[in-house]
Amino acid sequence: MAYAAETLAALAEIDPGGRLSNRPSASLYAVFRVWSPQTSASLDARIQALASLTRRHPDASWDLLLAIFPSSHEVGMQSCTPEFRDWASETTPATRADLIATLEAAASHVLRFAQDDATRWEQIVPKFDRLPPDARSEAVAAMSVLTADDLTPAQSIALWEALNGYIRHHREYADTEWSLSEEWLGQLAAVADHLKPTKSADAHRWLFDDWHPDIGVSVDDLRTYDAELAARREEAIGEVFADEGLIGVRRLAASVELPWAAGSALAATTEAVDAEVMGNLDSEDQATRQFADGFARRRLLGDLDDIRRWAAQFAGRQLLQSRLLQFAEDAPAAWDALSDYDEAVRNAYWSEFSPYGRGTDFAHVNEAVQNLLKHGRSAIAVDALSMYVARNENDVDEDLVIQALQQFGSHDDPEARSVSAYDITRLLGYLKERGIDEGRIALLEWRYLPLLQHDGEMPALQRLLSRDPRTFVQMIEMVFRPASARNEERVEQSAGDATLASNAYRLLREWKVVPGTTDDGVVEADDLRAWLDEARRLLEEADRLEIGELQIGEVLAHSPEDADGTFPSLPVREILETAPDERLARGFSIGVFNKRGVTSRGMTEGGQQEYDLADQYAAWAEVVQASHPRTAAALRDIADSYREEGRRNDEEARRFLEGMDF
Repeated sequence: MAYAAETLAALAEIDPGGRLSNRPSASLYAVFRVWSPQTSASLDARIQALASLTRRHPDASWDLLLAIFPSSHEVGMQSCTPEFRDWASETTPATRADLIATLEAAASHVLRFAQDDATRWEQIVPKFDRLPPDARSEAVAAMSVLTADDLTPAQSIALWEALNGYIRHHREYADTEWSLSEEWLGQLAAVADHLKPTKSADAHRWLFDDWHPDIGVSVDDLRTYDAELAARREEAIGEVFADEGLIGVRRLAASVELPWAAGSALAATTEAVDAEVMGNLDSEDQATRQFADGFARRRLLGDLDDIRRWAAQFAGRQLLQSRLLQFAEDAPAAWDALSDYDEAVRNAYWSEFSPYGRGTDFAHVNEAVQNLLKHGRSAIAVDALSMYVARNENDVDEDLVIQALQQFGSHDDPEARSVSAYDITRLLGYLKERGIDEGRIALLEWRYLPLLQHDGEMPALQRLLSRDPRTFVQMIEMVFRPASARNEERVEQSAGDATLASNAYRLLREWKVVPGTTDDGVVEADDLRAWLDEARRLLEEADRLEIGELQIGEVLAHSPEDADGTFPSLPVREILETAPDERLARGFSIGVFNKRGVTSRGMTEGGQQEYDLADQYAAWAEVVQASHPRTAAALRDIADSYREEGRRNDEEARRFLEGMDF
């Protein structure tokens, strides 16, 4: 470790144009960790290297120094060493005294940097409780004498906000172990008072930058907290309005994260600026519009009569009128009122209407969705339907669900990201519950196959394949070329053809319903035979018989067991036994291996999982050997493959235990 310290010291002394000077602070931090206080490197070497780094690379060293200070949530663990080898070097952990000395050295450099550049104090404040006690006292003293010559007004406000937020946060959680004592917080509060902005807008901005700022009231009692926060915000806006008028309030709203909160507080403070503020509801500036939105919601309180009176004052401003009508608590009444306005108002209204937050008992879902679809907002319509079909008290029209699913994706929709695969799956499940024809559901599943990449198993589509051999052959034709053309030069596919082929391939991979399976999960022999005969005929016409039979064999691997536990079921065994060639049996074996999916095991577990499977398939082979020898042979081959795989896993476990590479 002494070598590591010497290396670092040498690196710190390289020419400023060398490699280290061009690396980010993260690289310096990575190097510094090599000889951090958790190692036995020389204390003097660590402190000397710190001094060299800060002298030669001040900008990168600043970030490095801040990263060195420990945080309350960090956890350190020693790395594991090999159990069967002794080549790992032993280290002697640094003492607590070494740790403290290193932190004190780092703190001295941090304070020196801040005294040279007062803008750095803002970054030190969040780490104040991690500084050694002497460094804290020095920091308080240095910040207490900052003047306008040291900081610009904006920088002074930023430092005050950092101090104020830090103090509030620690006082909010004064009963925790990590909270700074009131003795230190009082000293920081004196510094904050020294830097407090003279303008009330600057002093109250923090109340509007966070949904739940620290105000000394626990958020656990949300009702009390919200009431106190609203009172504080109203008092703050009242001061700003008294000092600077509406201009000052607008300036504050434009600079905070929650402009609507400033607007709402202003509405509770004065009625002298109603027309001026609500006149900004159609502003193109987002912050200005949010400010007006918060004001109008608080002022109008959803009363449709008041809303219509104000809308009349803004005649000719269709967008503003439509946004006023959005505030109506009685949505159906507002929809009726829309008939009294221009078509432009109606279009603007529905282009921004939100179906969210209407309550679980919203009985007008169907009407809202109809209007959303009429105005081209199919994504929001689908999302709203998904939300409300999950609530039994809402009778959602299934034809409306189908219309929304058919319309969604048929055109560019800027709101498309609001729809998830889960929404589509839930709506398809709703249609199934309502007894909609499975053929219609299958068409919708096909339409949304790319979106359902990780959700849903397309049950209607799978059953369609199992009942209609023509659909199965169409999927085969989309994915595989004719046998007679496989050696010819490949023909380029269009993007549309490639998408269809991808969908068809995925459907075939996930097909698990054996043809002839009833709703009760029983395979009917006659239905299976009829389906297979027709599929073979169509596959031969399409010149894809070989690949088609392999695919059929794979789905036969998903056969249920017979009542006595024999696998596969008797109708499937009969098909495998009478097949004119081995393609179905080959596909059956492939399907058995594929349906197992991903497995996991401990590093020393070995192949017991495979041995258990091998025993199971061997037992099934023994049961059907006399009546279905071809099926028994396929089952024995599967058992042998699993045993071989088990032996490979045993060998990997043995090599791991002996410390050898795989």
